[in-house]
Amino acid sequence: MNSLTNSAVYTILKNMEDVALLICGFIVGMLGTLLGIGGGVIIVPTLVLLFGFPMHSAIAASLVAIIATSSTATAHNIKTGIVDLNFGISLELTASICAMAGSIISISLNGRVVSVIFSIILFVTALIYYFKRNIEISSIRAEQKSNLFSGNFFDPSKQKIVYYSAQHLVPTFIISGLAGFISGMLGVGGGIFKVPAMNLVSKLPIKAVAATSNFMVGITALSGAIIYFKSGYLDPKIASIIIIGVVFGSKFTLWKFRKITDKRIKLIFMLFLIFVSIEMLIKAI
Repeated sequence: MNSLTNSAVYTILKNMEDVALLICGFIVGMLGTLLGIGGGVIIVPTLVLLFGFPMHSAIAASLVAIIATSSTATAHNIKTGIVDLNFGISLELTASICAMAGSIISISLNGRVVSVIFSIILFVTALIYYFKRNIEISSIRAEQKSNLFSGNFFDPSKQKIVYYSAQHLVPTFIISGLAGFISGMLGVGGGIFKVPAMNLVSKLPIKAVAATSNFMVGITALSGAIIYFKSGYLDPKIASIIIIGVVFGSKFTLWKFRKITDKRIKLIFMLFLIFVSIEMLIKAI
């Protein structure tokens, strides 16, 4: 009787865990699509802090989920013309190579060390957004487009076409390489660096940045995921459950939050990074 009771309790708890992972994936899909961060900053701390997963296993699941977020969002964003493919592909060439290097180094590090690095990076990024929160990227006229990385898209929240031209390309390429390295090391997709670099350094509008970053982080995450998969850290069942939630969350965001303003996107991004940074630092200590 005790054996049957224990088995029933275990089944219920396991089902509850699956539902929680599904919800986690849904939230990841929503925020990842909205902010262009892939969702690793949500998945990694959630799996480590709430579910007790080892750091490297959490990173492996995160990278796979990021690929799902990227694929779902990018398929829609390319149709609307908001993704800057030229800029995204160019930056990603550097990021992907660095992501593989980051993955190799991460596997050899202690999980607590990786957690501390994760926390510091998020907090610094949040501070950058805090001091730059009121800066608006001005729309340029079509005739002012001056380089290969110029473009335009229709912004539903402004009900007009927004034109832009990327600036300060060299620093952005350097930061993109660093973002790729961080992605492979921490399983965060690199969006936490790519978004600020494209928005604050190259002066692209935040919505074009989020869409382009979503496209980029999927490629970066794939480069890192290969290393973790070969090292045996990926749990296919856990990854599958999260991916289902991610797809639904991403589609919900694309349908429901098309008209959200740039300032709100920046505020959500900043607050979330601060929260996760503190949680991961507490866990590591």
